[in-house]
Amino acid sequence: MPRERVNALADELIVLLQDSDVRGRALPPASFWSIVHYGEGSYENRYNRVVRWLLDPTENHGLGAAVANALIANAGDTDVEVGTRRVRSHVETPVPGMTTGAGPLLKGRIDVSLLDHANKIVITVESKLSSSAHDEQLARYRAHVEAERRGWRQYFVFLTELDEQADDEGWGELTYAEFADLLREILDRQEVSAAVSTLIQDFIADIARRAQGPSDAKVAALYFDDHDQPQPTHNRFADLLVSVASEIEPDEQKRAGSKIERLGAYLGTRGVSVDALPSEQIFDLLWTKLAAAFGPSFSASDLTRLLSYVLDHAPQARTQDQSIKPGVRDFFARYFTLLTGAEVPRDRGSVPVLTEHSADGYLRSVQLNRGGRGLTFNVGDARPFRISGPDPDSFPWWVAHIDPGTNKQCAIIGRKITKRPLAEWHERDLHDAIVAGLGADEVCACGAAIVRVG
Repeated sequence: MPRERVNALADELIVLLQDSDVRGRALPPASFWSIVHYGEGSYENRYNRVVRWLLDPTENHGLGAAVANALIANAGDTDVEVGTRRVRSHVETPVPGMTTGAGPLLKGRIDVSLLDHANKIVITVESKLSSSAHDEQLARYRAHVEAERRGWRQYFVFLTELDEQADDEGWGELTYAEFADLLREILDRQEVSAAVSTLIQDFIADIARRAQGPSDAKVAALYFDDHDQPQPTHNRFADLLVSVASEIEPDEQKRAGSKIERLGAYLGTRGVSVDALPSEQIFDLLWTKLAAAFGPSFSASDLTRLLSYVLDHAPQARTQDQSIKPGVRDFFARYFTLLTGAEVPRDRGSVPVLTEHSADGYLRSVQLNRGGRGLTFNVGDARPFRISGPDPDSFPWWVAHIDPGTNKQCAIIGRKITKRPLAEWHERDLHDAIVAGLGADEVCACGAAIVRVG
C-alpha cells in the first residue's frame, strides 16, 4: 500500500510538471535570480534596484524613458513624458521625521524614486512583495514628497506582488504581474541588446515564478483532498511529502520549527502517521518513475528542486490550527467599538478614541489592523503602539510600543500583561490591563517615553 501511494504521488508530480507554468516555477532555467537568491528578505531590495534601473532613462538598458513614461500613462497622463537630461533615480530615500538628542529619527525609506529636474516630474514607487503597507506609511511618504516637490507633477505607484489596495488614495495601484506586462509591451516595440534582453526576461520570469495563483493551488492539492478548506482534514499525500522532507533538507536543525515540521505535528493531531516508508526510499521510488516519464536527463537534482518547491508551498499548518478556535476578529471588532463607540469602518481607517477610554489623553486614535487580528493606537503619531492576538490560547500575543523611525517594536507594555486564553478575556478587562501598563514611567529603546499623560 505505501508503494502504491508513492507511485500515485509520482503520477501527480508528472502531471504537475506537464503544466508549463508550474515547471517554470519549480524548475526554472539558470538565471541571475536563481543564483543570487539567499533568502526572502533580500528579494524586495533586489527588485527595487531593478525597478530603479528600468525607470532611469540615463541608464544603460537602451529603453530610454519608456518604462517611466509607461507608469505615467498608466496613471492616466498620456501627454506627460520624462526627459533624458537632469534625471536622477534613487533607492531607499530616507523620509525625515522627529529629531531627538541622538540625532534625526527616520519615518521610513521610499523604495524607488525618479526625479526629472528639467521637466519637474517625480515618480515615487513603494514596493511590497510579501509584506503590506502599514501605519499610514503611504500617506506619510506622499506628504513628504508633496512638501519637497511643490509645483512638480507627482506620480505615486504602489507596486505589489499581490493585488493589494493602497490605504492612501493618492497612490495608484500596480501589481508586479502588470508591471511585467508593461515591460513585455515595451520590449515588443523597442530593440535592446541581447544582454539587456536577458536581464529583463529573467526579471519577468522571476516575477511569474513568485506570483501566487492557480499553480500554487495545484501544489496545495497534493497535501489534502480538502486543501481549500480552512481546516483540511482529508490527508492525500501530506504524510509522504512530510516524510521525504528529511531527504530534501537533511539538517535537523534547519528543519526544526519549519513549516513542514509544523505540518507534521498537525498531521499527528489528526492521527496520521508520517513514517510509512524511509525518506530515501520514497525519494528513490519517485525518481525512478519521473525519470521514466521525462527521460534520463531528469536528474536527482531536478527531483530535489521539484520537491523543494512543493514543500515550500505546503499549506500553513499554524493557520489551520488557529482556525479551529474562532473569535479573534470578533473580539477586536468589539474592542474597537468599546474604544470608539462606533463600528469598524469599511476602509479600516483611524477613528478617535472616546475620552473615557483615552488613558488621560494618551490614546488618541485607533485603527483595526489588516486581517482584523489586532489594533494600532495613535497611527501616524509620535507614540504609536500595537496590540495583536492571532493565538487564542495565549492572548494577547503582542502589546508593544512602535519606534516610528524603524517600525520596530518593543514589548514594554506587553511585559505587564499576563497572557491567558481569549475566552477568559473581556474587552474591557484587556483595556484596563493596557491602561495599567501605560502607567509606569519607562522609556522605549527608540527614546520615546512610555508613560500616561496626566
